Amino acid sequence: MKSLIFISLLLASSSALASHNRFWIGYKKESLATDKFLNGLNVFFKETVTLGAGKGLVSYQPYITQMKGDTPDEIALVTYENEEKYKAIRGTPEGKQYGERHWDFFEKEKSKSTVPTLFAGTLSNNGAYELSSDFSEWQGNVTYVVLYKNQTSDLATLAQEFESLKKSKDLNNSIILITDKFVYEYRSMKKKSKITPLALPVVEMKRLPGFEIGNFPVTGFGEGINFRFSK
Repeated sequence: MKSLIFISLLLASSSALASHNRFWIGYKKESLATDKFLNGLNVFFKETVTLGAGKGLVSYQPYITQMKGDTPDEIALVTYENEEKYKAIRGTPEGKQYGERHWDFFEKEKSKSTVPTLFAGTLSNNGAYELSSDFSEWQGNVTYVVLYKNQTSDLATLAQEFESLKKSKDLNNSIILITDKFVYEYRSMKKKSKITPLALPVVEMKRLPGFEIGNFPVTGFGEGINFRFSK
């Protein structure tokens, strides 16, 4: 019995993630003018860091797309120490107000967060996957965000390619979200080297610059930030 308990604990620990990631996909409210959307998001970015810094927020990496065609208008990878810290932040009066503030900018029925699971060799549509279980230091490294057109029905081959990213000595981690139309990727690298995208049509690709909350520039179309702040 003791050996069975030990094996169960070992399996649980091997599949545990170092942090709690939330992959956000947001679509602008149709009634909201684009300039007001962009101005509001830049204020919202600051609110996100102010609310979570020092309380469990590990990194925040928003990206405003080119807002063309049927792409979402903003995506973000938001990383917390663990799910408990995330729930504690969002459970405060300020956190609840912050949550409701999303719907000042985004269509509630279309926009949502997805929590990635640790990649175990297979992929499925409408799932999010994290390649490494022991990485959370997005702030101190280089992040690329890539939007791909999802034109493949061969998810087994895509899974093999995703697995092969581990061969790169410069890779820290990769997180992907697969939807019917698009595949979204956040990839962290150890140095400012160019990346080789996945074998899918690239819609947008950007290396996110790092800025502190007090001096980040106004963010517009096709721009994003890997925020620097004290955790």
